[in-house]
Amino acid sequence: MQRHVTLRLLAVLAALLVLALGAAAQEQNPLERGKQEFAKGNLSAAQAFFERAVKESPRSANAHYYLGEVLYRRGSLDSAAQELNASVNYDNEFAPAQARLGDIALAKKKPLDAVKQYRIAVKLDQKNFDYHAGLGDALLAADSTDAAIVEFTNARELQPNNPRPYMGLGDAYLKVNIAPLAITQYQKAVEVDSTNIPACIRLADTYLRQKQYNEALRTYWSVIVIDSTYAEAYHELGKIYMLAKDYGKSAGVLERYAELKPGFPAYRELAQALYSNHSYKLAIDAAKKALSYDAKSVEALRQLAGSFFMLGSAPGLPTAQAQENYNNAITSYQKLSALTKLTAEDYSNLGRAYSALKKDADAIATLQKALQQDSTLADVHSELARLLMLQKKWPDAISHLWKRIALDSTNIAAYINLGICYMQLSQEGTRKEPQLVRLDSARVVLLRAISLKPDFLLTRLYVARTYAMMDSSAAQKAAYEDVIKLASVNPEKNKADLAEAYTALASYYFLRKEYAAAGERYRQAIKIKPDDYRTHLGLGQCTLLTMDQTNEEEKARKTAEAQKEFRETTRLAPKEKEGYFWLAQAIMQSRVPGENQKNADKVQEARAAMRKVLQLDPKSPDAKKWFELWGK
Repeated sequence: MQRHVTLRLLAVLAALLVLALGAAAQEQNPLERGKQEFAKGNLSAAQAFFERAVKESPRSANAHYYLGEVLYRRGSLDSAAQELNASVNYDNEFAPAQARLGDIALAKKKPLDAVKQYRIAVKLDQKNFDYHAGLGDALLAADSTDAAIVEFTNARELQPNNPRPYMGLGDAYLKVNIAPLAITQYQKAVEVDSTNIPACIRLADTYLRQKQYNEALRTYWSVIVIDSTYAEAYHELGKIYMLAKDYGKSAGVLERYAELKPGFPAYRELAQALYSNHSYKLAIDAAKKALSYDAKSVEALRQLAGSFFMLGSAPGLPTAQAQENYNNAITSYQKLSALTKLTAEDYSNLGRAYSALKKDADAIATLQKALQQDSTLADVHSELARLLMLQKKWPDAISHLWKRIALDSTNIAAYINLGICYMQLSQEGTRKEPQLVRLDSARVVLLRAISLKPDFLLTRLYVARTYAMMDSSAAQKAAYEDVIKLASVNPEKNKADLAEAYTALASYYFLRKEYAAAGERYRQAIKIKPDDYRTHLGLGQCTLLTMDQTNEEEKARKTAEAQKEFRETTRLAPKEKEGYFWLAQAIMQSRVPGENQKNADKVQEARAAMRKVLQLDPKSPDAKKWFELWGK
């Protein structure tokens, strides 16, 4: 009995000794320790153990493989290849080492070497998914597309729920320009793994390539849902929105792109989107940031200059701020011109900046350069014409206005300005025939403007003035009546136009000796604009000329009314002789029959008024004749 217990105890002790020796051996085995550190992701420690393993067992394929593997993971491709080659030299059927050599060859852009290594690995292990997929990648890189499709298909059969073979198939179909099949494969990759960003990106890129913009947008947005910090998705979204001219959305996503990936490209593209969205202040900030990375960037400098110009042109901007922006635009365009040739648009903006700062000579020269590059810039023709009109260069202005109309035959402003030019040109020289021809040209273009916009008051006014200059009385009357009709819709706003129209109609009736009608129009004009001496003079004259000389009561009333108007005339225009002359006439007509002091006083008052006429015009024949009759 005691003997059996002793034997059993010895057996237990022996087993414990074996376990202890095994554990000690494992603890001292550098290969196993290296595997443990490798599994933890501690690559530096793992490498140290694997180097010991190789040193202790230099002919161990396993030791060389693991050392090569850790070196590969740490990016030392050449050293990794050396160890892996040693591994297959000692065991050429070691499939993992053969496959990893394929990975290294592919990474070093040696696809044929990679194909060779992957084929060996596949032959050694035909059921290995990674080997088939790797071989597919290598074949595709070597332009063996059909063979690559076969390998990706084999990989798909081994792991149908892995996105990698679908992505490989998509790449293969895309390489042979069969985009629909590529899209199908990328879609399947996303179906099996909806969080796979590379698959989503390739699908979105292919949609974009096929101009399926809505699908591309949807897919890029899905990437952002997966990873809101994925910068390139924002970048691509920004470019698509720019293509769609949805500049606000483009600027929004490009701003996020710039936050995630700050740098010259991000800020330059953001500046372009903001400029296109008319967000000029923000565009200036973005362009300045782009220039902080590349001070000689032509694109960023052009966006900066253009933004300054457009900001200066913003309606309602205080004059000082507008001028500052125009000056900044000029400075920026000058810097740009030192780096590259300015475009027609650059010259257009620069010229209009000069124009806004009243630098007319610089503006004209610069705008002419814009037209030398692009004669179809309609707004430049208009601005040049305006500047030339300010310099009274009517023929040159007319030339640009006709070119403006050739580009847009519905531009009302061009027709109106043409009319003004012809009207002004008609005043030059003394020959009547050319004057009438030019006035008729004015009439034609102004009537064209009316046909385009019949209710535009300014055009009607210029037509009426043209007829007045042509002495076309009936047409003038009709035109001014049209002015009154339109201006009466908003009389407060159109006071000046109404006053002009009533005054012109009064003159029309006065010339026809229809003094009552003329007087009524003068009264209307005075109600609207009481500070025009001519209307008071005309009303006074009409009052006298409609007076019944045989009706003493009417005579007294009307001469008093006339005197009131003539006195107002002399008050408003003290250096105009007509008021004094007609005042003297009215005073004399206000006398009553008989000789009395009142009449004598009136004669003295009339003499004083007539002396004022001679003072203003010493050669006045009417005044001299009057004094011959009534004495001094």
